[in-house]
Amino acid sequence: FGSQECNFMKREQCIRFLKNLSPEPCTIVFLAVISKWLRNNYESLLENIAMVNNFIEAQSHINVKQIIYFSSVDVYGTAPVLPISEETKIDPDSWFGLAKYCCEWELGHSPLIKCPLTVLRIPGVYGNPYNDRSAVSKFIYEIKDKGRVEIFGSGAILRDYIHTQDVACMIKLLIQRPYDGMLNLTTGSSNSLLEIVEII
Repeated sequence: FGSQECNFMKREQCIRFLKNLSPEPCTIVFLAVISKWLRNNYESLLENIAMVNNFIEAQSHINVKQIIYFSSVDVYGTAPVLPISEETKIDPDSWFGLAKYCCEWELGHSPLIKCPLTVLRIPGVYGNPYNDRSAVSKFIYEIKDKGRVEIFGSGAILRDYIHTQDVACMIKLLIQRPYDGMLNLTTGSSNSLLEIVEII
């Protein structure tokens, strides 16, 4: 379901929407977010937290057997010591990273969550949906359209991008075998922006 079916910024609408779902036990994959590419400011932090607060209350009215929450490696900041692991220090340096960590904390500490909660911290994701805004997609289109890519800086910055199909496979596995905890959903292999362009 998307925001057209349920606006998680509206508490009553959120509760009413979830209550109208099947009474059968369900797994919720929660992706709702104010993207950092849309807005990365104090207001977006408050809105991301509000969406999760509304979700926490609404899910308490239905039969939830598992929650999979999409967070971000942005909770580690832009310059963490590599390689990143689940024990890496939390050090957000953006409103988006801070919002994601606040949402993780609220979900993990709310007495209203009574089922396994998986928090997936993901890096950049790429694939082939119509609205792919990833750097990988941008590079592909620039190469197709212009025959070249413009990179600001040295291009040495390291990135780990994961394909949408791999994300979907992980969700399928988690639904089959629920996991209560936090996971970095990454390939574990970082490449510089220049290397990524060369691969493309």
